[in-house]
Amino acid sequence: MIDSNNNPLIKVFVYGIDFAGKSSLMRLLSTGKFDFDYFPPTKKFRITNVKLDSGVKLICWDMPGQKIFRSDWLRGAQASNLLLFVLDCADAGRYSEAKEELWNMLNLYELKSIPLLFLVNKTDLADCDKNPKPIIEKFKLNELNRDWQIVFSSLPDRTGISELIEWMENQAENLLLINGIKTLENI
Repeated sequence: MIDSNNNPLIKVFVYGIDFAGKSSLMRLLSTGKFDFDYFPPTKKFRITNVKLDSGVKLICWDMPGQKIFRSDWLRGAQASNLLLFVLDCADAGRYSEAKEELWNMLNLYELKSIPLLFLVNKTDLADCDKNPKPIIEKFKLNELNRDWQIVFSSLPDRTGISELIEWMENQAENLLLINGIKTLENI
C-alpha cells in the first residue's frame, strides 16, 4: 500500500460491460482529456495510474467488458481496495446483463467487503434516466452489504467527476486509517 516514495497506493478495480466508458474515464482521470471515440473497445486490461490531490496514487485496473474477457475479471480484482462499476445509462436494453455481471463479482468471497462506487455514465445522452431510484431498485443496490455510493457522470462535461474523486479520497483516508499507515494530512 506504499510506493518507493512513501506515497500510499490504492488498487481500484474498474469494471462493467463493454461500451460503458471505462477507458475514457481512466484517460480523463489520468490526463484530464476527453475525446469521443479515443479508445477502441478494450481487448486486454489496462493499468492507469491516477494521483489524487492528497498524494494517494490509484492503480486502476481497467478491465475489458466484452463477454469473452469477463471470466478474467477476478484475476484483475484480486487484492483490490476499491471497486468502480461503470454503467452506460443510455443503454437500458443491457441493464439486465450489466446487473448480472455486477453481482457476479460482488458475490465473490474475495470481494465481499470492498467498497463500491456505482458510476452511472453518459448522462449527457438523451436516453439516460438521471433519477437514482430506478437504478438503485433495478440493480438492487440497497441489498449491498458494503460501503457504496452511486454517482451520475458525463465525461464530456465532467459531471460527477469531482464526486467520484471525493469518494476515492474519502475511501483512501479510511483505508489508510484502518491499516494504520497514516492520514492524508501527513502525506
